[in-house]
Amino acid sequence: MELANRLEKIGPTASTHHNAILAARLETDDLAKVGERFRAAGRAVKPAEGYPDTVLGESIEGLADFYDRAGVKPTNQLVDTGAAPMPFMALVGLPFVEAYLNGKGPYRLIVDTGGSNGVSLTDDLAKEIGIETLASGSVRGVSGKAPAGHAILSELTIGDIRMRRALTRTFEMPVVLRGVCDGILGTGVFDRARMTLDFQNERLVIEKSSDRAAAGAASRAWIVEDAKIFVPVRVQDQDMLAVVDSGATTCAIAPSALKTLFPEAKLLELGAAGMGVGEGDAPRINLAPSVKFAAFGREMENYSLVGLDMLDTVFGPHLGAQANVLLGMPLLRQMKSFTVDFAACRVWVEWLATE
Repeated sequence: MELANRLEKIGPTASTHHNAILAARLETDDLAKVGERFRAAGRAVKPAEGYPDTVLGESIEGLADFYDRAGVKPTNQLVDTGAAPMPFMALVGLPFVEAYLNGKGPYRLIVDTGGSNGVSLTDDLAKEIGIETLASGSVRGVSGKAPAGHAILSELTIGDIRMRRALTRTFEMPVVLRGVCDGILGTGVFDRARMTLDFQNERLVIEKSSDRAAAGAASRAWIVEDAKIFVPVRVQDQDMLAVVDSGATTCAIAPSALKTLFPEAKLLELGAAGMGVGEGDAPRINLAPSVKFAAFGREMENYSLVGLDMLDTVFGPHLGAQANVLLGMPLLRQMKSFTVDFAACRVWVEWLATE
């Protein structure tokens, strides 16, 4: 915060300066005049100058109007910690919770570590609950960009866990998701707490952040942008960064990394239309060779990763950090539990026994 204050006193001249100040203000719940700051950031965006301005304008779209109307009270207020059942959906194999939204429900929400720092709901459900859209914006998914609304959920209850003023986005979910759930719980809503995805006992556990070690092998983590969880991994004995995504039904690797690892290989590329959120961009996948893979203290030979171009075209540009690997549910289901202490930037993994 001290650095943000100094930068603001000197006078920000670029969109990245404004973005750094805004990040500090939001992190410390200093929401006075945040709307004005977002407008100043928008005026400083110059897409003609290239990255990161090419993506910054989109990322703050509608947020000035949203914070003008949302007021200065903190968002994502964790009132009660505790636990809730977290079973798996039969058709897609993703973890979900039953949640009460403003006292109504229960509604099924996918527990998505690759989501955002808020709850995502279908437009129809938002209208049913009576959630007011405070501003219009957009959401960027693996299939492109889609219009979205910015809103606040007054109360979110999941088992023993209770939160007030949860950040919320409303947009049209992909058809494949609308058939099995009512929305998405972006686990970034707990970004000041400790979260355990207890896969063995099918529970979501939220605790206060602490210095106490959790069960399993410890690893450093980087909490990026809207609480994406980046962790170190090794592929073919090379160090890489991976993003943990409990909302993904596959494990993947960036095509740029594949070209580095297998420069002579001819990789078959396939389309993957309708794979996720957004419109206008059709993700591409590669059938990749099996690799030697190591993460969280476990090594695996001949591990299968699908090449996925969104790791190069979406994640890198929009997060400002290159995730070479996406760790989805095929790997997470091999774990007893996955714990992340967002505030401490640490993760722990407790593995199931191998045969």
